[in-house]
Amino acid sequence: MQKFNKSSSLKSFLFEEKNKNTSIGFVPTMGSLHQGHLSLVRKSKLENDITIVSIYVNPSQFNDKSDFINYPNNIKEDEQLLKQVNCDILFFPETKDMYKEGFKEIKLDIGNLNLILESNKRPGHFQGVLFIVHKLFKIIMPNKTYFGEKDYQQLLVIKRLTNRYFKQIEVISCETVRDSDGLALSSRNKKLSKNEIIIAKKVFKVLIYAREILLKKTVKESKQYVDDFFSQNEEITLDYYEIIDESSFSLVNSINNKKLYRLMIAFKIGKIRLIDNLSIKL
Repeated sequence: MQKFNKSSSLKSFLFEEKNKNTSIGFVPTMGSLHQGHLSLVRKSKLENDITIVSIYVNPSQFNDKSDFINYPNNIKEDEQLLKQVNCDILFFPETKDMYKEGFKEIKLDIGNLNLILESNKRPGHFQGVLFIVHKLFKIIMPNKTYFGEKDYQQLLVIKRLTNRYFKQIEVISCETVRDSDGLALSSRNKKLSKNEIIIAKKVFKVLIYAREILLKKTVKESKQYVDDFFSQNEEITLDYYEIIDESSFSLVNSINNKKLYRLMIAFKIGKIRLIDNLSIKL
């Protein structure tokens, strides 16, 4: 595995590869890798000649400074995991490289994606995401890039970005990877205690049953079931639980069989905030 920490060096290397018509897959991450990340790398390896993984904890997408400071980080462990899946290139730039021209807001109309759920709860978050992904795409210019559906709202934001600025890049969405009990894999899980992990695992079962209620009854009754669960468990706090229309990314109060919907949830266990979602296929 080759390693680069300067964008100029990586661009020079890729220039030569692109002259050979080498196909490039790209998996952007913030490190603290887990099997969810590695599944993206494996898929990229199957579909491209070269796979690049970036590791960079981007400060501008954190609206909570303590979250940024405490974000899990272990580059040596990450390197070992990437070697196990035969990653070709690791790009781990420094902030002085990524921000040498300062922060620049990316002009992009993302509609409801910038108004509800994560945008509402984390002001400025997606502008930080757009800035750094735009920067990474300009450096690497991959054929394909891979994102997990766990961060579903972010995935849609990235699709808007590529449609506007990078039409030649194909965004590949990949299903959420879960443990045997259904807990969505997340770097932040590493910050949970054993007891908190047990509590977090319950949320997936709650989502499954909330989906069953939704399909048989109403949105209101599904929400009431989720609210009741969180009110009865003091160790865990509900940030939001909503059902969205996937085509418009708008909140709904009822569903019909002509559209696709998704359950969206965010919650806190202690100081750790987790998100998850489930699709509804009628």
